[in-house]
Amino acid sequence: MPFYFRKECPLNSGYLNMVPALRELMQAKHRAQKAVDELVDCVAELETRVGKFEKLVQEVLR
Repeated sequence: MPFYFRKECPLNSGYLNMVPALRELMQAKHRAQKAVDELVDCVAELETRVGKFEKLVQEVLR
């Protein structure tokens, strides 16, 4: 096995320790993006309901 693939290689020493942290960071990013997407969907649904309510109020006030 070439030296640069071995754990003893100075180039790999820090990077191998960062892999779990990077994985956790990417998972957190994914969870945050899913939460933002869900929030955007909820806001869109709320805007639709408010629009329907505004139309109903306008009809009642005529």
